[in-house]
Amino acid sequence: MLSEVNRRNNGIYYTPENLAYFTVMQVILSKDAQIFDPSFGKGSLLAASSEVLKKHFKTRNVAKQLYGCDIKPFNLKEISTSLKKANLVRSNFFDLPSCLKRKYDVIVMNPPYVRHHRIDKDLYSNVIEEIHETFGLEKRADLWTYFFLRSLVLLKKGGNLSVILPWSFLFADYAKKIRQLIPANFDSVKAIIIGKQVFEHAKERIIVLVAKGYGGKAMNIKVRYTREIPTEELGDHCRIISKEEWVENPFIFIKDSRIAQLLKEISEKAGWKPLAYFSKIKIGVVTGANKYFVLTPDIIKKRRLPEKYFRPIVTSSKQLGTYEIKENECQRYLLSLDSNPVKNSNLLDYIEEMKKANVHKRAHSQNREPWYSVKINPIPDAFLHCMSADIPYLVFNADRVQCTNTVHKVFFNPKLTHLEKRWIRLSFLSSISQLSIEANCRIYGSGVLKLEPSEAGRVLVHSGNDENIPKHLEAKIKNCLARGKKAKAVELATKYCVDVLGIDKDIAAEASQLRIMLRGQRKSK
Repeated sequence: MLSEVNRRNNGIYYTPENLAYFTVMQVILSKDAQIFDPSFGKGSLLAASSEVLKKHFKTRNVAKQLYGCDIKPFNLKEISTSLKKANLVRSNFFDLPSCLKRKYDVIVMNPPYVRHHRIDKDLYSNVIEEIHETFGLEKRADLWTYFFLRSLVLLKKGGNLSVILPWSFLFADYAKKIRQLIPANFDSVKAIIIGKQVFEHAKERIIVLVAKGYGGKAMNIKVRYTREIPTEELGDHCRIISKEEWVENPFIFIKDSRIAQLLKEISEKAGWKPLAYFSKIKIGVVTGANKYFVLTPDIIKKRRLPEKYFRPIVTSSKQLGTYEIKENECQRYLLSLDSNPVKNSNLLDYIEEMKKANVHKRAHSQNREPWYSVKINPIPDAFLHCMSADIPYLVFNADRVQCTNTVHKVFFNPKLTHLEKRWIRLSFLSSISQLSIEANCRIYGSGVLKLEPSEAGRVLVHSGNDENIPKHLEAKIKNCLARGKKAKAVELATKYCVDVLGIDKDIAAEASQLRIMLRGQRKSK
């Protein structure tokens, strides 16, 4: 049994049988197809390939056509009986043995979902540098991107590819390069987005990407959103989108083309602009060891650590309870030491204690000089939820509060007036902004929204029209948020934006309906 730490660090999530069959059935088009899986794991995709060859093409001696490698495969003795004689090798995909170095008709895979900061640099450093140079890929790319790009080297001209990818393929900035590359290198491209959580131990929702005819060029892309894993090919039931839509923001077009059209109309006719137009959104402070750098007032007092070295800090979205946050509402404080020598004996003892716990050997500590001096950016103007199961919103920073990387920092354009900032905060709670959030942001297990800074920057907001915002309205909204009545806060913000900003009521009503629809899909399991 895999431990959760091992599973997460190595991105090991085995493919369910029904998903495996759906993934391979669309790309195996001949009885002689040579099929390769570069991360075969339990062998689910190759076993499904064997079934397709036998069922649809009456192929005999299937095993000789199946190839696979995996650096940490499932117990080969317990693997599917249909793969007993297949060409399976325990090997690093990026250092293939000669027996697997060939061109294949079909490549199928569910590559490891390892985040960029967890990638074993000793194991993959050479290929990472090579692929960065060849494709201009961002350094923050997750491990699946390297598997995807390297697999193309092994694909025959005219060959087919079917890959199970995380939803980050649709959202992440680093994936944009890959979305550009796919239609430029295949005759046809189809993406099936599955809304239901399909892996038992993974919160990631997935997409099945089917690309046929390697060496060609696709004119457009077929896309389809479905809650369940399909049981048959979805050919005529897909929406067709342009290559430009596919590259820029495919998810919004996949979910509902009317959403994209409506948000464009609101932006062009009603003056709503992306939050990034008015601000910069940054991740919070990264300590690499919050247990030691973020302390409660009681611990600070008990250890007699000088208060002047601590800054109030928000460590969770749950602490963003109302419309603004003050220092006296913070429950944690960040140890903030500069590069000057530490002279206080209690602090020296505490630093020594951290060294005994090997905090100085952690990755983030090794990138600092001295290792205990956590870099702190300027004090933000506001905070924004990084992850939210419900309704994310902007919270003003009323004091000198900082935040960890579980919360985003928002720095407004210094030319904005205080009233314009208040309008942006108010409009962010409106149905229009919330619709653009639901349409643009990725979704994790149990329907949790994840707002990366780039995605948050695309949220449509309004800076107002010089009309004041009544204090009693802000007080009502603040009270609703404090009591957990976020839907009521959205209703109040939406009504005032519609009344004062001159938004067409029919458009506003449609935006509300579409937001509710997307939210319902997200929240359903």
